[in-house]
Amino acid sequence: MDTRNRIFYRFNGKRWEPLITSVNLGSIGTPGPPNPPAPPRPIQTTNLLYFTLSDGQKRVYTNDDALAEYGITYILSSNEVSYINLFINGMLQPIVNYQVEKGKLTLLTEDIPVKGTVIIIQFITIYQ
Repeated sequence: MDTRNRIFYRFNGKRWEPLITSVNLGSIGTPGPPNPPAPPRPIQTTNLLYFTLSDGQKRVYTNDDALAEYGITYILSSNEVSYINLFINGMLQPIVNYQVEKGKLTLLTEDIPVKGTVIIIQFITIYQ
């Protein structure tokens, strides 16, 4: 292949013959607009976490159940944030498994997490 002129060759069994003889693709392809738009700016967000441990018995957790060693984050209302994710033992839970109100998490499943299981609520707010 002759990379200076972008001519491609194929071997016909006896000799090499040019495939493309009159095309010049240029060194970087098709030129773009003269003044491309600036890339989009990152969107400002916050990511707050609430941590607690299951006691193996209850379905309702409040701000008082938060683990202080991870920094106290309160359970926020869905009206205060853009997204809420619940993780039990590191697994993302479907929205049908829980209900979040200001200061309160209620598990709606039949089974209760085993004692000592980590429960994390992630609150994501996107600002525009």
